[in-house]
Amino acid sequence: MGAFSVSVVGTDRVVAAFDRICDAIEEAAEDAAVAAALPYVNESKRLAPVKTGNLRRSVHIGGHAAMTPDTRIGSDRTSYHEMPAATRDGDVTWVTYGTNVEYAKDIEYGGKVRTTAAAALAIAKFGGGEGPRRGPRPFMRAPTSSPMLRDKAGRGAQAVIRRAVINAARGGS
Repeated sequence: MGAFSVSVVGTDRVVAAFDRICDAIEEAAEDAAVAAALPYVNESKRLAPVKTGNLRRSVHIGGHAAMTPDTRIGSDRTSYHEMPAATRDGDVTWVTYGTNVEYAKDIEYGGKVRTTAAAALAIAKFGGGEGPRRGPRPFMRAPTSSPMLRDKAGRGAQAVIRRAVINAARGGS
């Protein structure tokens, strides 16, 4: 019976490449979460009712208002940074999106209609309860149930991770 030996060369380079890829994935996690949230933000902006455009412009990703479409156009971007930025807990990274406009919940869930000062005075003087109420017009909740948006969000996140892995495998950063 013959004897043979096998020598494996380059395992240190393979391990180093895997380490670079793992680090690249960790660094790209927040960008991937932002890419996944953008389809939902865009759909929420599309569904938001428009009177002055403030509500639509105010929908953004927490900590990433500059990456959210429309927040840069004719608006003070600094007012949009009140939402929490990306959060990381172990292997999980998530971002929040929404709006910090105070009347958004009245539109989303239904609520009081904004009235003029004269109408508010008349309601107070002659009764009528709280005044007229509007029905809910969900613009933030509606997109979350869309399978098409879920697929689009997944593809966006995958593209960011894929790009990070390819760059790391090639030795880039």
